[in-house]
Amino acid sequence: MSAPRFVLFGAGASYGSPGIVPVSPPLGRNLYPALRRAFPATWGAFSNDLVPQFESHFEQGLAALMRLYPGAVQPLRDGAPSPHALMKDMARFFLAFELAPGRQDLYSRFLMSLLRSPNGTATAFATLNYEHLLERAMSGLGLKPKVLRPHGGCQLWPISGGIIRAGQGRAIGAGMHSISARVRAAPSSRIHQRLNELDQARYPCMAMYMPGKNTQVGQRYLRRMQARFRERVAESRTVVLIGVRPWDEDTHLWPSIYSTSARVLYVGSDEDYRILASNRGRTRATLHIGDRFARVLDVLADEM
Repeated sequence: MSAPRFVLFGAGASYGSPGIVPVSPPLGRNLYPALRRAFPATWGAFSNDLVPQFESHFEQGLAALMRLYPGAVQPLRDGAPSPHALMKDMARFFLAFELAPGRQDLYSRFLMSLLRSPNGTATAFATLNYEHLLERAMSGLGLKPKVLRPHGGCQLWPISGGIIRAGQGRAIGAGMHSISARVRAAPSSRIHQRLNELDQARYPCMAMYMPGKNTQVGQRYLRRMQARFRERVAESRTVVLIGVRPWDEDTHLWPSIYSTSARVLYVGSDEDYRILASNRGRTRATLHIGDRFARVLDVLADEM
């Protein structure tokens, strides 16, 4: 039986939340500077013509890099790192985020508000974030951490087959190769251990943060998650979007949201709300609950 309410979290749900260590994860527009500081040998090694593109728009910058790329794992001639090296360090970056004790983070507080509301458990969840803070909050409250991940996550590891080495995989676009594998959630310590195995190109099942969200690892898994996401949107009476920006190039997500007959509750900026509300055959109201998750947390749980 499908849940009548479906909640999708984006980067704006984690950003600025208390109770996250060492700090809360950045928004997409601030991701490149953070990666460059943390990993100068990979994310800080781009040529001067690529840096402004990443600084202006991360997704377009990564797309520009991939258009230049000659193969799956070989470095560019100017010394820029390979995609698999970039993605391994991106996984390390997001693995660093954890919930502090005390349930002061916004995810835990929101879940507790839902549990206090009538039919609070009749809610399904999805996240576009690579960190696993939502699952941590669920586990901390004794809930089964069942979350749809249309873009994957830093703790989803490909488990089928042996070691994947440089050059293996199936081409899926300019400079990109896909490695088909089953995917399973693993502890952070295990993911770090596998990332440090220098002889393989495997990294967690995370979509490339660029238009279309292609993936090099676990493509079948992500396509299945995206199909289930669309089904959830179609089945739900209320769809809640928290900290998610409309992005038409992600055709695996947004057409289903724009066309849903469900009531849509939105938490995000006025500008993004106008884009969403003005769109595309909507037959029911799109309600703007507020611009920041922290400010509307209790109101949102009641509105749902």
